[in-house]
Amino acid sequence: MANLNFGFNIHTFSFDSAGLQQASEVKNATNWPVVYLINNANVLYVGETTSFERRFSQHLQSKEKKEHKFTKISFINDGEENKSVILDYEAMLIRLFAADGHYTLTNANSGQSQSHNYHRRNVYRAKIPYFWSELPSHGFKLKTYEEVVNSNLYKFSPYTQLTQEQKEVMKQTLRAFIDTLKEGKAGTTVINGGAGTGKSLVGIKLIHILTNLNDYSSHDSFSDYDEEWELLCNELIAFQKNIGREIRVAYVAPMQSFKHDLQKVFKQTAGLKTDMLKNTSDISDNMTGYYDLVIVDEAHRLKHKKNMGMTIGQFYKNCKRHGLDKNTANQLDLIMAMSKYRVLFYDQRQSVKPADLTRDEFEASINKEGQTSPQWLYLKSQLRCQGGDDFIDYINDIFDCKNPEKHKIENYDFRIFNDIDDMVCAIKEHNSRMGLCRTVAGYAWEWKTKKHISKNITARQLLNQNLYDIDICGHKYVWNTVDKGWVLSKNSIDEIGCIHTVQGYDLNYVGLILGPDIDYDFVNNKIVINKKNFYDSFGTNMPEDELEPFIINAYKTMMVRGIQGCYVYACNKNLQKYLSKFIDTYVKEFDDSIGSPDKTRIVDVVNNRDKFTTHLPFFPTLKAACHDLSEIGLYEEIMQWIDVSDDMSRLDESMFVVRAMGNSMMPIINDGDYCVFTRYSGGSRNGEIVLVEGYNIKDYDSDNIACTIKKYHSEKRATEEGWEHTSIELIPLNQDFEPFKLDPDDKSFKVLGILKKVIRK
Repeated sequence: MANLNFGFNIHTFSFDSAGLQQASEVKNATNWPVVYLINNANVLYVGETTSFERRFSQHLQSKEKKEHKFTKISFINDGEENKSVILDYEAMLIRLFAADGHYTLTNANSGQSQSHNYHRRNVYRAKIPYFWSELPSHGFKLKTYEEVVNSNLYKFSPYTQLTQEQKEVMKQTLRAFIDTLKEGKAGTTVINGGAGTGKSLVGIKLIHILTNLNDYSSHDSFSDYDEEWELLCNELIAFQKNIGREIRVAYVAPMQSFKHDLQKVFKQTAGLKTDMLKNTSDISDNMTGYYDLVIVDEAHRLKHKKNMGMTIGQFYKNCKRHGLDKNTANQLDLIMAMSKYRVLFYDQRQSVKPADLTRDEFEASINKEGQTSPQWLYLKSQLRCQGGDDFIDYINDIFDCKNPEKHKIENYDFRIFNDIDDMVCAIKEHNSRMGLCRTVAGYAWEWKTKKHISKNITARQLLNQNLYDIDICGHKYVWNTVDKGWVLSKNSIDEIGCIHTVQGYDLNYVGLILGPDIDYDFVNNKIVINKKNFYDSFGTNMPEDELEPFIINAYKTMMVRGIQGCYVYACNKNLQKYLSKFIDTYVKEFDDSIGSPDKTRIVDVVNNRDKFTTHLPFFPTLKAACHDLSEIGLYEEIMQWIDVSDDMSRLDESMFVVRAMGNSMMPIINDGDYCVFTRYSGGSRNGEIVLVEGYNIKDYDSDNIACTIKKYHSEKRATEEGWEHTSIELIPLNQDFEPFKLDPDDKSFKVLGILKKVIRK
């Protein structure tokens, strides 16, 4: 038994009569709601009960459980007499274990979680990572909680509990499917939903139900839903008996990279098979009308004949096989010919290539003669982005130039950066803490490194060879080095992705570079594009006015990938200025929370016990800070000390304070501000705000000092000995000032410290 955070206890017993006897003596083993786990080394079952002892006894007599040769059983006691909480824990654990992948789950469905927001649901759910981290101490072999929840298996798991809106859409879809097939007709349901409304999840849940009807048809499986669910499943079972076979169903993913990632989900999910997952070519290999149901994810990415590229030959063959005119047909027409019923997940605003069907072409295909009128259903609730519908609407208004009133998006980190390297570094910092944070860009740079990409090569290796794709203000970056599964590839954090690598994926944070292909026209109040700076091959022969909506849609689609936050940087100054009207500007997260230090906080003498405990050494001028601090010893030459105890709790002997002069580092540092530095002792300085001493430095902020506070930026190249600097710049944040360019061979300058905190004057 382990005592957990938030009052959890885990009790584990051998799965036999001796274990049952031990369990009977444990508090809350009877007449108390708990969630429990039964497992052996490779197989696991998750359940819930109001009497663990009684349920334990029943499982011991179960033929199914004996067949699995379970060896132990555990129950988790929250101390809460709340059935809704336990049902939610059960559902969450089923989803986590399914996504973890070590154990084969014998649960056929996702449990009986209550979909409503019961009292303090967020508080109870916050406990789950804690007892997940404790399960390995009871012999469970598990990945970390962060690894699991960042995986595609978790995000697209059919064990995920659906919202009431999603359930109603599924219910209406199944009802139309059953009624249409019973009448011997063909039909279509279009489920329209924006990015982050859970379209893919509904599609995967739908195919999971249809391939596990017997498991989903019992009343217990749908106690969370209503009697109509049970009726629907039983009607489908009866329909299968009537036609003498199981329902034939396929799941189409038009984007190859997305299909690649869904294969693992299908492979590791009970009842699903990878051969159910199709692309738009291989689904046409069977006879006309072969499938009872075809589910199409991202149906807005289905193509017409134009710009179909290398697959055009196969397309012509499939058209001939199914009696379609190759000159007028499209991929949706082939899917219509292959199936009796279609479920199409659709969002016109995520159409990002001219090869995608237009809205008119889409509607013409689904309304062809011989089809029942298509059913249109809608998913409206934003589930991915914590900014919710407010963020989505705000983005649309900004790009539609509706001049929305600037406001802060609640529970969402939405900021614009003035420095590209700051944004890339901020995304990397978030990734180091939570994972699944990536930087992406518009296709505004040629993919020059593509011909140099080989297996296992990394962006850093390419950069060391002075090979790169993107150069923004001297900062060099590389496009994605893999085509499939880029988001989860091990080196993606050091690379830049694009719309083709992230569409359909969730990220915790997204950093978006708006390239030189997009700008803002202040005269006409309009977002404009620059075709000459657009490098995706499909745009070569398109007029600029036709290309414009695809480029804008791609940027908006990438912006809403982030669950917790979206950072943006615009290469063109007009666009950067326009966006800054609506988005808070990022300020590098130095702690600038200290109040105004008065003279009583600055003293000439301080006792030894307060040195570096409550007080830091203070140099009255920057000139005084130009000593080699490492040679001063215990700061014998320091004239004064400053009390920072109200604002800084952790001090050390590497810290010191100087006072800034001038405005070159506004808005982070103002004239007269006090700056806390940590003494530089080695390592990368790139992107940091530093205090630099140099006899050849003449700072425009002062007439008589030989040191300055600036942002440090350097470029390097590989050599036989390792690497060497090719350029060094000290950059002011205030754009009214010019950067210092230093000679890398000049040994007269020295970095003294790295900025830790700003004390406002």
